[in-house]
Amino acid sequence: MGLAVYLATAVVSIAIARRVFLPISLRASAALVLLPLLFTFRAFVSGGIYAPIDLAYQTEPLVSYIDRFGVHAFHNSTLSDTYAQMLPWRAVVREAILSGEWPLINPYMLSGDLLAGSAQPAPYDPINLAGLLLPLADSINLTTTLAFLWAAIGAFLLARRFQMAEISALFAAAAWMASSFIVFFIEAALGHAALLLPLVCVAAIDVVRRPGPGRATVLGVVLAVLIFAGHPEALLQVVVIGSIFGAYELWREREHRSRSVAAGVGGGILAVLLSAIFLLPILDALPQTTEYASRRTEGSEDLQTMNWKFSMEKLPVSVVPFVYGLAWKESGNAPPLMTPHNAAIGGVFLALAVAGALFSTRRERLFLVALAAFGLLAGIGFPPLVRAFSHVPLLSLARNERFIAATALSAVLLAAMGIEICLAGMKSRVAWTMLGTGTALLFLIVALTPVMRGVNLSAEFIRASSASLLVPVFLSGALLLAIRRVDVCIAALLVLALIQRVADVGGMYPTVAPSAFCREPSVLKSVGNKGLYRFAAEDYSLLPNIGAHYGVEDVRGFQAMSLLRLQETYPLWCTAQQNWFNRIDSLSSPFLSFLNVRYALHYPERPLPPQWRVIGNAGRLSVVENARALPRAFIPTSVRLNVPYPRNIREMRSASDFSAVSWVGESAFSQPMTNSNGSGKVVLARDGLSGYVMRADLLTDAWIVVSQPAWRGWRAFEGTHEIQTSIANHAFLAMRLARGSHNVALAFRPQSFLIGRVITLLTLIGICCFPIWSARSAS
Repeated sequence: MGLAVYLATAVVSIAIARRVFLPISLRASAALVLLPLLFTFRAFVSGGIYAPIDLAYQTEPLVSYIDRFGVHAFHNSTLSDTYAQMLPWRAVVREAILSGEWPLINPYMLSGDLLAGSAQPAPYDPINLAGLLLPLADSINLTTTLAFLWAAIGAFLLARRFQMAEISALFAAAAWMASSFIVFFIEAALGHAALLLPLVCVAAIDVVRRPGPGRATVLGVVLAVLIFAGHPEALLQVVVIGSIFGAYELWREREHRSRSVAAGVGGGILAVLLSAIFLLPILDALPQTTEYASRRTEGSEDLQTMNWKFSMEKLPVSVVPFVYGLAWKESGNAPPLMTPHNAAIGGVFLALAVAGALFSTRRERLFLVALAAFGLLAGIGFPPLVRAFSHVPLLSLARNERFIAATALSAVLLAAMGIEICLAGMKSRVAWTMLGTGTALLFLIVALTPVMRGVNLSAEFIRASSASLLVPVFLSGALLLAIRRVDVCIAALLVLALIQRVADVGGMYPTVAPSAFCREPSVLKSVGNKGLYRFAAEDYSLLPNIGAHYGVEDVRGFQAMSLLRLQETYPLWCTAQQNWFNRIDSLSSPFLSFLNVRYALHYPERPLPPQWRVIGNAGRLSVVENARALPRAFIPTSVRLNVPYPRNIREMRSASDFSAVSWVGESAFSQPMTNSNGSGKVVLARDGLSGYVMRADLLTDAWIVVSQPAWRGWRAFEGTHEIQTSIANHAFLAMRLARGSHNVALAFRPQSFLIGRVITLLTLIGICCFPIWSARSAS
C-alpha cells in the first residue's frame, strides 16, 4: 500500500515539475522516481519502517521490551532528534489535523508547548501533509521517499537550467539525493529545507531569465514551501545561496535587470504572504524563548566553538567521511562537537566533479568552484569567515556550518559537467582524472591513518572503508579507458556511483519492524486515558517527547525554541541540560504537584516521597501516583502579588504547597503583598489540543491559577467578553473572576496566527484569481 501511494504521489510530483519548470522525458522521469527507492525499497517491501525508532529502546522502560520486537542493537545513535522530536511532533500534528483543529499546541511535552509556532514540527510542509494519506507508521516511508524524490528533481532541474543533457542531470540528481548531508537529515526539518536548495536556485535563475508575474509566482511558491519546511536557520542559508545563484545569473544577463530584481523581490514578498500563517507565529514566539535571549547575548554557536584546531579537524571529513568513524558501522572517539554537516558525495561523484572543475569550458565552472570553497570554509567554521558572519544581521545568530550544502551542490553540478566532458568525446580526460583523484585520495587516507588509529578505529574498518571509497574510483577510470562506447561508460559510471553511495550511506537509517513502534508498555497508554493529569519520569527513563505516542502529557521535553519563563522555573523542580531535556532527578518537589503531575515512572531502588504510591509496573520501573497533585485549574488559598523575578523564584523555592499560596503578577514598581484569595469550585476540561473549557462557581471574587505555560496568545473568553489573563508562578496562567458562576473558554489563539491565517487565505485566493484576471485582460 505504501509503495503504491508513493508511486502515485511521485507521478504527481513529476507532473508538477514538467508543468511548472521544463519537460522531462519519460525515461528520465522513471529514473527520478526510482532513485529514492535505493534507500527505502526494502522498508516498503518488508513492511518495515525506515526510521531510527530502535533508539527509543535505549532506556527504561522500553529497554525491558527490547527482545520482543527484534531490536538487538542500536543502529545509529546520531539520529536521536528524528525519533525523539520529528516523529512525535508528526504524531501530534496528525492528531490535530485529523480532529479538525489547527496544530497550535502540543500538550504532550513541557506541560503544553508550541506546535506550529516552534517551526520544526512543520505542520504545513507539503511532504509531511502527504503523510496523512497513510497511518503514521506507514507514512514515514512515504514522506522520506518523497523527500528523496524532490531532492533529486531539484538537482535534475538545476543541471538542466545550465543546459546540460538529461543523463548529466541525472548524475546531479543522484549525487545530490545521495549526498551525506541530505541522507543524514532526510527525516528532519533541516533536511526538508536543505533538499529544496536546488529548486530555489532554479526558481531564482528563472526569475532573472524570464522576469514576469508567472516566474515571480513560482519563486514565491517555492520559497513558501521552503518556509513551511520548518527550519528557520536552513531557510536563511538556502535563501542566501539561492540569492547568490540569482545574482550570478543577473551578472550574466545584460537585459531587463531591473525587471528581474523587481520580480525577485515580488516573489519574496509573495512567499512571506503565502506563509504568513506559519511565519508570523514563529516571529511572535521567538522573543519569548531562551534561545533568542542566549544568541542575542552570546552570538551563534559557531562563534562560541570557533577555533583553528577544530576547523582543521573538520576539513578532511568532507573528502574522507570515515576519518572519525561512521556511527552506523563503527564509532570512533571523534573530537568534541564534531557534527554531521559535511559535503561528502562519494568517490566517483567527487572524481567527476574534479574533472568538471578542471576541464569544463562552461562559464559556470569558476562560479561553482568559488561557491564550493565558500561553503567549505563556512562548513568547517573557518575563523575569519565566522567572525565576518558575526557582523551580518541574522547570520550573526545562525549556525552557518550548514552553508556546507553549497559545497555539496556545487560539487554535484561539477560532477554533471564531468559527464558533459565525456559526452563531448573527451572521456580519456575524465578517465585520467578519475585515476589521479583516486591516487590523491589514497595518499590522503595514508596521511590520515594515524588520526583514524588515534580515535580507536579498527584496522578492519579502515581497510573496508578505504576500499569502498577507492575501488569504485579506480574501477571507473579503468572502464572509461577500456570501453569505447560513451553511453555504456556513462551507464557504468552511474551504476558504480550509486552502488558506492548505497554502500556508504544506505545503512545510515535502519529498517525496523513496525511492531517496535511504541506498542509497549501498554500501561502508559492507560495512564494517558485517566483524566486531565500530567506525567513525569525520573532520570533518563522514557526519553521526553516520545510520550506523545502514548498520549501522556509530559512536563519534560526539548526543542529548539523553549519558553524562557518556564526554563527559569527549572531550579524548582528539574535539572536543565544543554541542548537536551529537563531531567527530573527526584519526585519530591512540590512544584511537580503544582504542575498537575499525578503519574510518574520511578526507579524502585530510589526513595519514594510519602505522597506517592506504587500502582503498577512498566518494565523494571514502578508506575507511581501522586496523591497531592493539584488540578490543572485551582483556587489558591492566598496569593502573593507583584513579586518581581527573580525574587519570586527564591520565594517559591521555600513553598511546600502551591494550593496554599501562588505568586500572581510581577511588578518592579509595585509593593509586593500577600492577599487572601476567594473560594469556590473550578472544573477544567480539555477542548481539543489547544483549548480548555472551565466552569467556575465562586463564592467570592477569586484568582484562578491554571498550570498552562503562558506563551503569548492564550486568551480567555466568557461568551463574547474577553477576560484579561495574568502570570502565575512566573510562567503560567492566572485570571481573576468575580463572584458567581462562569463558563470560560480558554484557547490558544495568538493574534499573529489569526492575522497570518487571513493573509495566507487572501494570498491564495489572489493567486487562484490571477490567471482568470490575466486571461480577461488579454482578451
